[in-house]
Parts: sequence; structure tokens; C-alpha cells
Amino acid sequence: ICTDITVCASELTDVEIMSEGRAYARLAFRYSAYCTIDYSRFPEDENHCCIFFTAFETDREVKFDVASDRTKKVNRPVAMQNLYDRVKGLSTLADEHSAWVVDEHTVEITHLAGIQSLEVLKVCVHAEKKMSTIRMALKIPITIATLIMLVSPLFGDLRTQVYIKLFILSLQTICFIYLCSISPPNGFSGTRPKLYSYYELIFAMSSFSLLMTLACVALSRVKRTIAPAHRFYLAAKLVNRVVCCIEPDQATSYHRYLEDADNQRTSNEPDATMEWRHVYLAVNNTVSGMFFSLFLLIVLVYWF
Repeated sequence: ICTDITVCASELTDVEIMSEGRAYARLAFRYSAYCTIDYSRFPEDENHCCIFFTAFETDREVKFDVASDRTKKVNRPVAMQNLYDRVKGLSTLADEHSAWVVDEHTVEITHLAGIQSLEVLKVCVHAEKKMSTIRMALKIPITIATLIMLVSPLFGDLRTQVYIKLFILSLQTICFIYLCSISPPNGFSGTRPKLYSYYELIFAMSSFSLLMTLACVALSRVKRTIAPAHRFYLAAKLVNRVVCCIEPDQATSYHRYLEDADNQRTSNEPDATMEWRHVYLAVNNTVSGMFFSLFLLIVLVYWF
């Protein structure tokens, strides 16, 4: 059934008529197919396409008899050529092929529009786009960059972590721009690919982690005269020294006094800024550790 005559072509060859009235022939054709596209595994899309054959004759009834298996598993690359060439034969199929691979085809008999007297031969193929190189190019760089961002507490103090996270965020943006450049211009037909959800999750975690570090840096600028609870301070030092192997550098001038008049401060006023900086650094490191564990779980589920 051809809906556009300009793109349809067919060729009947190797016709053989038997004495009992049977006729055998080879049919090579090019028809517009009815396809449904699954973008959930983009860039390795899945296409399910069907072509319908029938004979519209008023004076006779056509019956189809399918002798082969209804469904057959195959692994056949899709050749980049127009029609099968009898002279060159099947050897031309191996010369150049596209990224599509047919993994299953189905042949069955159905009826058109519920008309039981009109049989239709339905030929369907299921094809998958094999693009492992591009898939790895879209996954590996952004995954490694995100892992480095989430372990940034191992690199140094809060200021160093901010620089690392800003640099990693720029790399993630470049990866996302590349993903958008190879996406279909007409969108994904209302389907959200898993890769896009993966990128959205990465950007959400990276943005929250960066904002958390910036908030800790901002809080470290404020002078504190009241020390935190002693157990919180000890727990913060334990996290910073034992787990992350860092602690606030006393030589780093994070803080600034927010009071306008310096004479309002007495010389014997207690300064608990360093203790609070231990707490802020420990909170930032703990959140980064939680995100790192969560991201590892997401990578295992998404990749495997």
C-alpha cells in the first residue's frame, strides 16, 4: 500500500511458473513505511516500521500464505543503497552500511480497516541504531567530571573547591551543548530520553553542590563570638581531618568583620570564627560525600 507514488518503486524478477499453476518470483521494492520511533535510549534509537501489501481487485479474492516463521531474529546491518542490484548481487551490501541494524522482522497476515474479506500482508522490521562510540562520548566525560566535582573536598579548602566546581560545571555545559547539537531538530516526539534525565540529574546535583560551597564560604566571612556546641565541633574536626584530610587554613582570610565601627569591639572579645569554619567545612564535605555515594548508585543503575 503506497501513499506516495513518487517515492515507491518495485521490481519483479526471477519469475517461475510451475505446471500445477504455482508461480514463484523475487520482489524487490522500496515503499514508505509506517514507523514508530523509541527515543528512550538515545542516541541508540529504536525503530519499528511496517509495510502493508494487498491487491485491490473486485473480481477475485486474494489469500496470503506465509510459509516461513512469523518472527525471526536477525542481525543484519542496513545497507546504504537504494535498491537491490541483481548484477552486483548481495556482495554490495557489505561495502557500506549505516548505523542501523535490523534485529528482528515479522511477517503476518492481517485485515485492513476491519474488512475480513480483504487480507493484507504485514511486514515489520525492528531496527536499532548502534552508536557505541557516541554513546560513550556522551556518558564517560560528564560522569568523570561529576565524580571529580563531588570529591573536591579532597583537594583543599572551600575556596579551592569553588574553583574546581566552577571549572567542572563549564565542562558539563560543553557536554550538554554537544548533546543538543546531535539531537533531532524536531524533538523526541514527547519522549524524554534516559540520557537527558541523566544530564538533568547531574546538573541539579552540581548546582546544589556549588551553592552549598558558596554558602559555606559566605558564612565563613562572618565573625562569630559564640562557639558552637563542643560535640558538633569535635565531630566537624573528625570529618575534616580523618575523612577528608583537610581543615580550615588559619592563614586564609575568608572572614571579614561586618561591623562598621571597629571601636565597638573590645580587645578581649572572644573569637570563635575558626571553630565555626570547621563546622561549615564539615557540613560541606558531608553533603559532598552523600552526593558522591548517591551518584555512584545512579551510575551503577543507569549504566548496568
